[in-house]
Amino acid sequence: MNELISVIMPAYNVEEYIEKSIDSVLQQTYTNWELIIINDGSMDNTKKIVENYLHIDMRIIYLEQENKGVSVARNKGIDSAKGKYIAFLDADDLWTKDALEKLYDLMKSDLDNKFVYGRTIEKFSSGKEQLIGPEGTVNGFLESYIHKTNELRLRSNTIALLIEKNLLDIYNIRFPIDIKISEDTYFIIKLLCVVPAIGMEDVIAFYMRRDDSATTSIWKPELWIGHVEIYFLLENFVLEHRKKAYIAFCCMRNYVAYRFILTCIRKGYVKQAQQNIVEWKGCLNDFCAGSGKIRDRMKCKAILFWYNKPVMLNLLGKL
Repeated sequence: MNELISVIMPAYNVEEYIEKSIDSVLQQTYTNWELIIINDGSMDNTKKIVENYLHIDMRIIYLEQENKGVSVARNKGIDSAKGKYIAFLDADDLWTKDALEKLYDLMKSDLDNKFVYGRTIEKFSSGKEQLIGPEGTVNGFLESYIHKTNELRLRSNTIALLIEKNLLDIYNIRFPIDIKISEDTYFIIKLLCVVPAIGMEDVIAFYMRRDDSATTSIWKPELWIGHVEIYFLLENFVLEHRKKAYIAFCCMRNYVAYRFILTCIRKGYVKQAQQNIVEWKGCLNDFCAGSGKIRDRMKCKAILFWYNKPVMLNLLGKL
């Protein structure tokens, strides 16, 4: 008999979207699942909509909490899950009808599999679409997913993953509660440190980019700095569980720090950039001396040289 999959769905003010997301779970060809919906303090009709579904399908479980963020909601779902496997679907995203079936079949194709994933299509409100995930099938630990350009190749958010729950409990892998952005990346990097990911090229999910989401709202340094902070939070975990990947991980961290500072300069947040240049000077020096595009490393050297000259930084930002 197929094993139980716990589907975790955090929800916050999603009255316009959540019905389609729930329906995409109800329509799955793989039927042994429980859907745990965590209402993160919604102020619209999200609760009422979900309650209507509770009478339709007994596999749906409803939890609620004060507004504490998506990470706290997902962690609550993980802790409440009864399934052998965990899957995530946000309340404004969709699955193909055979998403769980394909993930489960891939998981069971080898007794050693504990973390599998498919590909996602990112849909923007403008109508533009973008395919997310490595080109071709990439299998392995963290180092297998760090591109030579110092970027994480597994740019798949959590809606296209299937994970053995026991793995999350053994290593206490949960989402970071103090970071408002890139929590998916944090979670995936931790997983890749302790178990190899097994991928497939099939598209199984649709990530809907909302205009009011954290990743599409106006760029604010106090929010987007989370992209960098997660790497500092992860350093000890990577050293302890995947030392082999540590150097490549640090290269990726250094590149992300450089890109954040460059973006701050380009968007007019020069004081923020100066503050972080001082704070991350070691990372930036390592980036200049390490791998990556020559143009980026030369620009980083110029930023370090002129960091206390706002006029020069503004000029560099225009290059």
